[in-house]
Amino acid sequence: MPLFGHRKHQGQAAPGVPGLAEAAAARGLYPAADPLFGSRDLSVIHQVSRTLHEFRARPLNVREGLPPMFCSDAYRGSINGATVTVANVWTPMETADLRVAAHVHATSLVALELPTIVPLQGIEPRQKFSAFGGSDVPTGNPAFDARFRVVPLLGFAPEIVTPAVQTLVLARSTWTFAFHDTTLFSIAEGEFVTTNDVTQRLDNVLAIVAAFPASIVPRQIDHSVDDLIVRFNQLHSVDEAIVFLQNLSDDDRARLAASPTPLAKFADVRNRDEITMRFLSLPETERLQILAMFGKAGHEA
Repeated sequence: MPLFGHRKHQGQAAPGVPGLAEAAAARGLYPAADPLFGSRDLSVIHQVSRTLHEFRARPLNVREGLPPMFCSDAYRGSINGATVTVANVWTPMETADLRVAAHVHATSLVALELPTIVPLQGIEPRQKFSAFGGSDVPTGNPAFDARFRVVPLLGFAPEIVTPAVQTLVLARSTWTFAFHDTTLFSIAEGEFVTTNDVTQRLDNVLAIVAAFPASIVPRQIDHSVDDLIVRFNQLHSVDEAIVFLQNLSDDDRARLAASPTPLAKFADVRNRDEITMRFLSLPETERLQILAMFGKAGHEA
């Protein structure tokens, strides 16, 4: 009895994309080994891949004996300071055919590092099942809302999905955009077949990110405060965050103030009352980004 089915998009991974190594290298991307992502990123990709093939989303660790998801044609590098990954993703899914244990379904992936956390779970086409928990929110454009669900994280700032973003997303009506921590995943049904598939997809995703308001998603990624962000993400309570901010060195404060992170607004505060008042004075989107950073820290603890 064969382990996998053999129909297109449902068998073993296809041979590598011809010429992709050369085309990727021209964009600064080089072969990357599996696993490409951590378990939480993989769970997001897994859920989106399932729903794009009309399967109900399930946690990655609920596989019912299915083989693991895997990637091929994977390349990674840096474009304009942001880490970029492209890959074909192969997801075994259950089947009613007793002759095979699972069908392997293909999706194609572009993952792009963002300068900050975006308070969205995702933007997905309206389909049989959703990859994201919670209710979608209207953007104010009935034509867009009829075709796509916009699902917030904690709350929603409608200015993120600008008319320019909506236009670009509407042109890609079968793609799902998932946001996790500081990564945007663009996932579509079917594998990359040609180098043009990959390069066009990458350019389209870069254009969508460029259309986000710079007030919410800065144009440049600044790694100069990565160590501070790592330390912040290890905190477990508001009290710990207040102590962290109170004890920053003058050098840390200078680096933080010049950074595009949501924490930059706290570089000059030195006591609990100042920290509280500064937080309450922030726009809703920035407050949500900081709360999302705490949510990430608590989940990873």
